[in-house]
Amino acid sequence: MSNNNQQLLDYIKDQLRAGFPVESIKRLLLENDWAEDVVTEAFSELGIEVAVGNEHENSLDGTFSVNEKIREKNFARENLTMDKIIEKFIPIAGAIFLIVGFGYLIYANAWVHLPMEIRIGLGFFFSVVIIGGSFSFSEKMRYFADIGIGSGVLLLYATLIFGSRTTELATDFVIPEIVTLYTAVMFTVAISYFASKRNSKVILMLGMIGAYITPFVIGQNDVWVNNVSFNAYLIYFFAVNVSVFLMGREISVRDIIPLNIIGLFIGVSTLWGLAASEGINATRADNFFTSELVTAILFLALVVFSIWSILLSAKRFSEKDDGYLSLGYLAPIIWFAYNVGNLDSVNDVTVGILYAVIAISCFVGWHVLLGTQTRFQHTALYAAGLLSAFLAVFAFFEEFDIYTSMLIAYSSLIFGVLHIVDSGKSERYISYIIVSLAGSILSIQHILEANVQYETFLIVVSLLPAMSAYTIAKVGNKPEFMTAGLAYTIVSSLVALMFVIAEFIEYVDMNFLLFYFLPAILLGYLTYIIKATPEAMTHHSKSRMLRIVLLWFTFGFFAVFFHLVFSIYPAPTDTYLFTHPELPTDWVLIKGLFATVILFLGLFISRKLQLEQVIKRPSFLLVIFGFTTLLLTGNYIISAIANDLNIAHVDGGPRAIATTLWWSAIAIYMLYVGIKQGKKYHAEKLLGLLLLGITLAKVILYDIATMEMQSKIIVLMIVGGAMLLFSYHVKAKNLLSPEGEQNPQD
Repeated sequence: MSNNNQQLLDYIKDQLRAGFPVESIKRLLLENDWAEDVVTEAFSELGIEVAVGNEHENSLDGTFSVNEKIREKNFARENLTMDKIIEKFIPIAGAIFLIVGFGYLIYANAWVHLPMEIRIGLGFFFSVVIIGGSFSFSEKMRYFADIGIGSGVLLLYATLIFGSRTTELATDFVIPEIVTLYTAVMFTVAISYFASKRNSKVILMLGMIGAYITPFVIGQNDVWVNNVSFNAYLIYFFAVNVSVFLMGREISVRDIIPLNIIGLFIGVSTLWGLAASEGINATRADNFFTSELVTAILFLALVVFSIWSILLSAKRFSEKDDGYLSLGYLAPIIWFAYNVGNLDSVNDVTVGILYAVIAISCFVGWHVLLGTQTRFQHTALYAAGLLSAFLAVFAFFEEFDIYTSMLIAYSSLIFGVLHIVDSGKSERYISYIIVSLAGSILSIQHILEANVQYETFLIVVSLLPAMSAYTIAKVGNKPEFMTAGLAYTIVSSLVALMFVIAEFIEYVDMNFLLFYFLPAILLGYLTYIIKATPEAMTHHSKSRMLRIVLLWFTFGFFAVFFHLVFSIYPAPTDTYLFTHPELPTDWVLIKGLFATVILFLGLFISRKLQLEQVIKRPSFLLVIFGFTTLLLTGNYIISAIANDLNIAHVDGGPRAIATTLWWSAIAIYMLYVGIKQGKKYHAEKLLGLLLLGITLAKVILYDIATMEMQSKIIVLMIVGGAMLLFSYHVKAKNLLSPEGEQNPQD
């Protein structure tokens, strides 16, 4: 018997000893691409007779394990959701982009020659015509009717925008900016109400897009600070947020609330960047309502409302949403800390009071949720309240320094002790992890910035609380925390070890040799073994070697990964490929290329090893980081080539065009691979869909706002056309249907 079939026999024995029914085991094996005759033969060798063919299928309903049914049902639901998005959203988005691109062509050649009053009149007229005409669709065409209504809604916002003071029409406007904001709020309220009456998610989504894009467009010119205060935009966002929450959540609370919060935070952060660069509040220093104190209070109101919008809707979410919704309690606090730090005239006492209010709101919300089965949200609110309380306490210091940061790290041990006393309170251990991580990061940052004596010693001391994670989990006798605690202890210990080693090794880019070159060699050797002499190593040895090599590579990879992430914007000005040979070697580029090779080698090896396993498990992390690193490294190379060609660093220039096209190409490729290859390539489809969404957001929020007319037309038409061609190919080949989906061997 072959090695694979021997593994099959061992697996069946283990499952039988665990008490699983015979038919349940056979069903799971068939779902993992084992031939039915091979499975039947294996059972026969064990002296077990099983049903064959259709009778087997009919006999499974009563014996198949509940957990496997739930897992398969959840996967099918998730896969169906993605297929619906690919089938319905991508062609719609492609059509909109293509139409907008053609619209810009018409605008540049004909529209600009019309008086502004005629433009506004025609815009509102066509909006009403499109919305009214969409009602003529039959009930069977309801989805397309909603798309038509939503398109008319977007045209309403577009007309409002172009009727106000925009970049290209700054000296020729009809609608003042403040009136534009009032009108946009009324549009949003009306659309939220209208969408709730029709129970249409499409209308509300498109209305949200128009509501959040409006302030970007009217705010990006040289004279806007003289007309609208930054605080007015904050009030506008708050009004939009409230109106969408109160009425929109009746349609789809799972989608509306997170999208509304994301739009709110991105919108405020972007406008704050524009405001800070223009000194918007400084123009009205004598006005209390435009002062930075009111800005801080509005930041507070937005954060508290965002937290409570999820909290009040907790019962509307299903149990599977509990984990990702818990981030909605922590992210606003981090966002607040980042933004409030930019307010120069707000003193530390005021900031401490604001943090205290947030902490109180989190603890009150935690008490409100006590009767609700939302474990992760309880924990997240508890941790958010503690984090806010710590920030409130330390806000009364003039600034963080080495020792206050180390005090935060060591204060986490209080929660560790509380966990040991009563390990039933899981939020105590999670709070320990969060506080120790925050304290360690702050300590290392301040130690490195201060350049003090005994730097390495202080770093090791600051990491000691984090190194205690496994001990605390073990003494607390909480098995589910031991794995995570061990990983946290190992990572923090290795970080400390790297600083210690750096004291004794002179820099010759040892990081590259240890964490990139060595793993690449080892994975190359493992690839050779798998392809040339697969019997030279056992499956267990190859799998263990792969895990160890990738874990080792991870320790040196994260710094380069984040460097590549932060090089997206602003683009680096000192990187070159072909010119300036006198500059030092660009190790970031070299490490990015090696990291891409290592991750895809790891993915190849992982999938080959899966073929030797009885039950195949997708390599989600390798897919995610592999394609993300490919994307970021390509982005970095685009910047280097642009520097070689002396292309100016301007917003919306050729660099932005190349980046957008690169992102969309990678996204469409991943979607195509994920759809064509089937279930085992589910991660490619999921990541491709996410990247395409990010690319579309970049086009809408950045490219259109910063590019010249010709560049906008190029990006919109190429991206829109590519999505339409992709959708047409998928539809023509029937790849999304169960019959069209393929599952080839790796």
